[in-house]
Amino acid sequence: WQESTVPRHCLIYHAALAQLHCGHAESAFTLFLSVLPFYPKQPRIWLRIAECCIYALTKNGNDNVDTNGQTIEIVGTAQNGYVILPSIS
Repeated sequence: WQESTVPRHCLIYHAALAQLHCGHAESAFTLFLSVLPFYPKQPRIWLRIAECCIYALTKNGNDNVDTNGQTIEIVGTAQNGYVILPSIS
């Protein structure tokens, strides 16, 4: 038995990423928030948190989400999809 040299927050980040890719956005969101103090200026963690939110909003099969009068369209699968935002006019 040897203790890991990988920092705990790094392991939790990767566990959250695995949860997100398995479709467990709510638990992934909680894990990402727990490691956020270690990566506050890393854009990737904010992207992952946003992915959790989008996945949670669209998990019931609704691919068009209306937020404040603007429709967001999700193209592709939940894990490998793209978010199409409305153009600013």
